[in-house]
Amino acid sequence: MVAAVRARKAWWARVQESSGTNGNGGDQSVSVITPARDAAVTLEATIRSVAAQTHPVREQIIIDDGSVDGTRDVVQALQDEFSFLRYVKQAKRGAARARNLGIEMAQGRFIAFVDSDDLWLPHRVACQLPAFAHPSVRLVCGGYRVIDEQGGDTGRSTLPPAISNYQQLLRVNSVGCLTAMYDTWRSGKCYMPHIPRRQDYGLWLQLVRDGGVVMGCQAIVAAYRCRAGSLSSNKLAALSWQWHLYRRYERLPLLRAVQCLASHCCAYRRKYRVM
Repeated sequence: MVAAVRARKAWWARVQESSGTNGNGGDQSVSVITPARDAAVTLEATIRSVAAQTHPVREQIIIDDGSVDGTRDVVQALQDEFSFLRYVKQAKRGAARARNLGIEMAQGRFIAFVDSDDLWLPHRVACQLPAFAHPSVRLVCGGYRVIDEQGGDTGRSTLPPAISNYQQLLRVNSVGCLTAMYDTWRSGKCYMPHIPRRQDYGLWLQLVRDGGVVMGCQAIVAAYRCRAGSLSSNKLAALSWQWHLYRRYERLPLLRAVQCLASHCCAYRRKYRVM
């Protein structure tokens, strides 16, 4: 296990060295998509973590999905300090439609995601942009650590595989939404399916379905806040939507869908490691 981890880190170091510091040249602008619903308590910390990036973002679009608390007030109070902030409010329509509205509004070349209760580490964007120098890369992600509702470190973290193709991604969703980024010049603007859960996974599969790969940054680049009762914490309910995604959107045969779902369940049990 230790040898495998060291090999992945060495591989990633070679990728960064061969890519150069910028990775692409030309337009390096990043649009950040943040859906928010009743997020007044955590949203400021999320925004400040985006503002702290060593590679500044072009914009962060906050899509207020029908909040009834002070979410709007939090954003407005920070807009004088952070000129990159954009705010739009919609009726309560769900995370998929909120993120898709943000994607539609985005002006940057690269689309990145962070939810309103998660945090980025300062090197998140700078660590990932070099990977797009490789023409086969359609999506870049990274590792993240898990924090509790109060922001305390749980001691758990996860790293994605250094590289994954469509078939591998079907078996294991190794992409954390808070670490994902894609290139609109290469893939166009791609949107999430309108389902309550696993809509981000649907987008990742769409991006690599016709070829190309996911490249996993071998570093912790974000912090995922685990909250009781959140959509992503309700794993059993999410499985039914994953099945729906396999059968309706990916059109997998019955046996193949069963195999992929079983593989996903096994992978989740060993997903996190103790730091």
